[in-house]
Amino acid sequence: MSTHESSSVEAAVAAGRPADLTPVVLDASCLESTAPSHLRDLKAGLAEEGYLPAELTVEARFSDDAPLAVQSESDRLREYVRAAAFLGVGR
Repeated sequence: MSTHESSSVEAAVAAGRPADLTPVVLDASCLESTAPSHLRDLKAGLAEEGYLPAELTVEARFSDDAPLAVQSESDRLREYVRAAAFLGVGR
């Protein structure tokens, strides 16, 4: 990280204010759906209860001998990446 980037981060944090939110780790297998309407409701519910989705965990398995299975698993992971972005997950 360059000095410029570090000072930008420090300036942004200094200009901010504390938030009374508890970071939570969400397990992808517990999401009922990755549909935008469900994620919108989940995000609102978490915020209402004082939670901030900080991380989304997901397990993946890839089989070297089954290209269609690899593609299917890749598509599933993309859905969770999209869901994480929608929820505002940091990592």
